[in-house]
Amino acid sequence: ATAGYLYCASDERQIPRLLDGVANAVTQEEGTGGVAALAEVTGLTRYLAPDVAFEPGEPFGPITGAQNVVSTVGRVRAVMTTVELTFSDVQIAVDGSTASVRTTARLTLKDRNGDQSVETREALIALAERETGWVITTARADRRP
Repeated sequence: ATAGYLYCASDERQIPRLLDGVANAVTQEEGTGGVAALAEVTGLTRYLAPDVAFEPGEPFGPITGAQNVVSTVGRVRAVMTTVELTFSDVQIAVDGSTASVRTTARLTLKDRNGDQSVETREALIALAERETGWVITTARADRRP
């Protein structure tokens, strides 16, 4: 039983779950909104260090602080009917109480007119292990070549 607990609690299991949580907090299906949607977005803070630095890449400017990241996601969800964030090709390197993730992030947006845009970027995410678990400290996204 202990081996099963250690397997489930391992960093290599916790970090993908964190990424899934981030993707779920950002993602909004068409027709959803209201108080439940607000709770989903604010739930994003549990995955972010208070002083997180996010560089989404051109044409967007950097965003600093968990509350600013959450506000930005909330604004995007407010003007789009559909928002979908996915991570693929996730590579994790853990070094004690820090970790790095290299992944492909894909953001799909659909506006009220039905126009859809898809951004695929290479993301490099740094994490730190805190008392409450792993949190994102920095994230940078670069357009794929």
